[in-house]
Amino acid sequence: MAVTKLWPIRGRVDSPLNYAANEEKTANPRWDKSSLQNLTDVMHYAADEDKTEKQFFVSGVNCNPAIARDQFVNVKKQFDKEDGIVAYHGYQSFAEGEVTPEQAHEIGIELARRFWGDGYQVIVATHLNTAHLHNHFIVNSISFKDGKRCRAKRWYDFNKVSDDICREHGLSVIENPRGKGVPACVYNAEKAGAPTRLNLAKAAVDEAIEASQNLQEFRMALKAMGYSCNLDPSRKYWTIKQKDWQRPIRMYRMGAAYSNESIISRLEREPESKMFSSFQRIIVVRKRQYGLQIRGDRIKKIGGLKGLYLHYCYLLGYLPKYTKRPAKVSPLLRDDLIKMDRIAEETRMLCRENITTIDELRVRISRCSEAIEQKSSERGELYTRSRRKIPEDERQSLRKQASAISSELKDLRKELRMLESIENRSAVIEEKIKEVEKEREVKKDERRR
Repeated sequence: MAVTKLWPIRGRVDSPLNYAANEEKTANPRWDKSSLQNLTDVMHYAADEDKTEKQFFVSGVNCNPAIARDQFVNVKKQFDKEDGIVAYHGYQSFAEGEVTPEQAHEIGIELARRFWGDGYQVIVATHLNTAHLHNHFIVNSISFKDGKRCRAKRWYDFNKVSDDICREHGLSVIENPRGKGVPACVYNAEKAGAPTRLNLAKAAVDEAIEASQNLQEFRMALKAMGYSCNLDPSRKYWTIKQKDWQRPIRMYRMGAAYSNESIISRLEREPESKMFSSFQRIIVVRKRQYGLQIRGDRIKKIGGLKGLYLHYCYLLGYLPKYTKRPAKVSPLLRDDLIKMDRIAEETRMLCRENITTIDELRVRISRCSEAIEQKSSERGELYTRSRRKIPEDERQSLRKQASAISSELKDLRKELRMLESIENRSAVIEEKIKEVEKEREVKKDERRR
């Protein structure tokens, strides 16, 4: 059973090459480690691949492992393509105890030849430092044959080719892969009880199903909560999306109860088990002699940027008392519960610095940018002076001053990022508050009818 993965490498091409050909991971256990030098020395001593393979499970396809870096770079220079992705790094991991080091390395070379051997340089290194033997592949991003770049569009076949080779060698393969699991950040947030985009969308779907009897009503209920959905019968997976999301969520990711068939089944169940609002309600409107001012009204009077953020925190349930799962939050705002920590931090900054208008905010951004530029220049001068021929104690003093400025720069850059985020977010917040107030007015009109 072999598991595979591929990802792009940017920056220096020698870093992944050094990692893949690490002596401690590729050393053949039949050879005494004390008899070997570091990998570079061994490669220079035994430049041909036959000697290299006798001591290490490192091989090259269309290149020599000893000078692979230079060969990779020369191909890039030849076709004038030295920018962007410099290489691709992949691995092929086997089940524990299923293959020998020699067999694992042989399969790795065969996979590299089948998949990239027609025009790309590849280093194949078999790592023996874990219970699961695994191959690493470092692939030059530029073809030595025609200068074309490696493209990810054909890489979905990588796992298929690996499985075919494993079957030919009598090894097991994963017949029904489960696909990607839940990201760690989402898992940890859900475990801590914090809102996530997935569980907020899940709650919206549940609420919409409870108030609907068919797909049309289900779609309208989601729309009322600020979500759009694609329920095309020809689609394998139905999706849900909110306006400010970059991409939709496939509903089946929420669990077995949210597949296309399960949603239809839940919509078609007995009407008695569903919740409906009454078609007509008699509303008695009592004239109040006076109304007590609530905290929301007091916050609205603050005005400016500070008041805008405080009002938004109130609508999100952060004020007057913060809870991880506030009960009364407009569906149009629920997605921002995920960003509550950042919004609260920006609110505290506005209150602490008493920034009330967008003009004051922009002045602060300009000053912060100038301070960063000035501090960076000062630090550069200190580093330049420290590289001259001066006494060691003076050099250490200059480096200490430069380090102090680096700490200041870190705080200034953090402040600048937050100020710029406030500038961008404030317009979005203002628009969302208007939508919420419009929604409330519509509901008031419905109650008066």
